[in-house]
Amino acid sequence: MIKSVKKEKHYGHSIQDVWNAITDEKQMASWFIQADFKAEKGYQYTFTHQETKIRGTVLEANPVYLLVYTWDVNNSGVETKVKWSLSEKDGGTLL
Repeated sequence: MIKSVKKEKHYGHSIQDVWNAITDEKQMASWFIQADFKAEKGYQYTFTHQETKIRGTVLEANPVYLLVYTWDVNNSGVETKVKWSLSEKDGGTLL
């Protein structure tokens, strides 16, 4: 069974700033989690927090509009797909 969750949020920041917030390791660490991450197709990333390791592979990266990667927590074997879509809207960015 495939389930999906969709959430949209408008940010009053440029699309480049929002893209950087979800792809730049240093920025990700400031709001989310320690990251070894590059927004490059095929890159195998790791997010780390205490004993938790989230690993996956970047499936698509189309700066500044689309980022898709797999997500597996602590080698559980349960793979999730995460998709970030960005568009310019009302002087900011719809994520």
